Amino acid sequence: MFTTGSKLLIGSSVLALVATLLFGILDGGLLGSVGLISATVALSVLAGINVFTRDANVGADEVESFGGAASAAERPGSSMWPFTIGLAAVTVTLGLVTYTAIFVLGLILLMAGLAEWLVQAWSERASSERDHNAEVRARILHPVEMPAAAAIGLGIVIYAFSRVMLGVPSKTSTIVAFSVVATVVLAVGAFIGSKRTISAPAMTGGFAIAAVVLVSGGAVAGLNGEREIKEHHTTAYYAAKDILAIEQFGQLDIAVNNAGIAGPMKRLTEIREEEFDLIHAVNAKGTFFGLKHQIPLMRDRGGVILNVASVAGLGAAPKLAAYAAAKHAVVGLTRTAAIEEARHNIRVNAICPFYSPTPMVTESGMADMQGFLAGASPMKRLGSPAEMVAAMMALLDPANSYMTGQAIAVDGGVTAY
Repeated sequence: MFTTGSKLLIGSSVLALVATLLFGILDGGLLGSVGLISATVALSVLAGINVFTRDANVGADEVESFGGAASAAERPGSSMWPFTIGLAAVTVTLGLVTYTAIFVLGLILLMAGLAEWLVQAWSERASSERDHNAEVRARILHPVEMPAAAAIGLGIVIYAFSRVMLGVPSKTSTIVAFSVVATVVLAVGAFIGSKRTISAPAMTGGFAIAAVVLVSGGAVAGLNGEREIKEHHTTAYYAAKDILAIEQFGQLDIAVNNAGIAGPMKRLTEIREEEFDLIHAVNAKGTFFGLKHQIPLMRDRGGVILNVASVAGLGAAPKLAAYAAAKHAVVGLTRTAAIEEARHNIRVNAICPFYSPTPMVTESGMADMQGFLAGASPMKRLGSPAEMVAAMMALLDPANSYMTGQAIAVDGGVTAY
């Protein structure tokens, strides 16, 4: 099938590609990877040319063989694959200095382009019959090309359609839009099925227009952004806010770290890792980063920091294991920071409330349990937000200057048992 020279160059191309992959995975050096990729492309191009000319293996003195030599046959048709290979090589090089996904995509394009070009070059010189050569190529590549093209096309359509759906202003509008599109698709399909006289070119043109409209709509929706997503600022943002406060007011005297979430009530063994991580990220890491950025701003003049923990940070909290662990962490951070910063006249305390009718309770799965929760308190009621604020103000009062490192329960006597 292949001449000796073609086999040599094809084998060299494959070995260069394997060396490129191994070097890229094991070492990852940029200069070496670019060199190996260049060698792979060069050898592949030479292999394609060699397959194209069948080594031009006719001696100069074999005049009678000139007419039947492969190099004397009619030139094969033009090919887009050299351009594709060049584009793939550029993509691979770009991926080396940007993202792994681009590098992998480039490698896939490179291997696909090389395979397509080599098979095309070989099949078009398989015989003097163009139709036979085309059939040879189709039998070799269509079993791979058709599923790949269908998968790529379907992926593009799905992605574009998802961008369009996300570009719709609300979830309700998305449902309506999806229903309308589905109805249109069914109607068009029924129409085509009933009109058997519609020509293939007409159907192809119609589907092409629909695909262009869909992909264009997806591109526009992607450029305009998805539905509005609630912004969550990073600790760097709030650190910058603290710096602005210093610039505007000259100092930071009081800080309250109050951000917290509870999560759904469930047994410890039922909690998923991502739920545990989220609760700790907000409750424990939020307090940690607050302290980290607030303390340096208070060291010159002193100040007071109040962390909002919970009764769950002082004892057990059945079906709130992640929350309890995070609030225990808040208490630990409070006591540690208090000892480390006492010499700088920075007081750090924590308030540990029992359940209070705040949105964490009233807008969660505990909304219908307020009577049951109140029964757990010796005072047989929940503490109001105003009562919690009163305790917080007492801890922040400058006159309360000798209290630090304390976790004060405001719980109607729950922890007194």
